[in-house]
Amino acid sequence: MRANNFFWTVDIFNAVGMKPSGRIVDVGGSEMVILDNKDSPNPILQLECDLTFVDAGFLRAPQTTKYVRADFCDPLATSQFQEPFDFVFSFMTLEHVYNPQIFVDNLAKIAKEDGFIIIDTVFSFPYHPIA
Repeated sequence: MRANNFFWTVDIFNAVGMKPSGRIVDVGGSEMVILDNKDSPNPILQLECDLTFVDAGFLRAPQTTKYVRADFCDPLATSQFQEPFDFVFSFMTLEHVYNPQIFVDNLAKIAKEDGFIIIDTVFSFPYHPIA
């Protein structure tokens, strides 16, 4: 994750008078992320919100009780979510998934009808699974 990518996203919302809040999920993220090549707290933690992290099991030790293990390339992955989210973020994750279409479909399934889905990925780097 590049720190600027998240802050640019927040700046866009601020420019139109919005602040990401409410129920937010970070699919593929965790409390600690690699920002600009070093371990750092996830900047999403700075938002005032009800935050959930979703990961397919690559985290060594989840640091939050709001952590859900789910493979978003599985069409049934969203069945464990009872309430939709106001904001669905996925930073620097899409290039790691083996089925991008199902992954994106699942992001849409967990977003509120009038919610926002923000996906940020590296367009010039091909699919590369996490070992």
